[in-house]
Amino acid sequence: MHRTKGLLRLFESGFVARVFLLLLFLSILGIADGYILLTLGERFGKYLLLAATASTGLVALFFLLNSVGLIMTRLRRNVTEGTYPKREYAHIAGLLVSGVLLLLPGFFTDGLGVVLYLPPVRILLGLGITSRYRSFLKDAYEYLKIEDI
Repeated sequence: MHRTKGLLRLFESGFVARVFLLLLFLSILGIADGYILLTLGERFGKYLLLAATASTGLVALFFLLNSVGLIMTRLRRNVTEGTYPKREYAHIAGLLVSGVLLLLPGFFTDGLGVVLYLPPVRILLGLGITSRYRSFLKDAYEYLKIEDI
């Protein structure tokens, strides 16, 4: 019964509209990045542009892994102390969105990813995301308490 309910959700008009808006947003990001890459490629050369794009991805990966490690340490500490890790969940959700944007090739997505990586913006974005998954995150917290991470 639960699977059927999930499948029926795919045909709700609100869900379909959100998927189309997400696809529209991603296509606009792709077009903006393509325009910026073409413009900068003509001005600075394609090899320098490829090197800059690759290096931003590597630097972003370093910062993301470092941040996730610190947040996971705080999350484990909160769970062992019996405190619900609401802020840590929000940080992880914000880092996930920021990380995807930072790892996508392109300067527009990198700029947006850097803005979303900033802790005040990241926590606001993360709180918005985690508010939708509150019951799932509470279940995950209870599971983590039982598993004694």
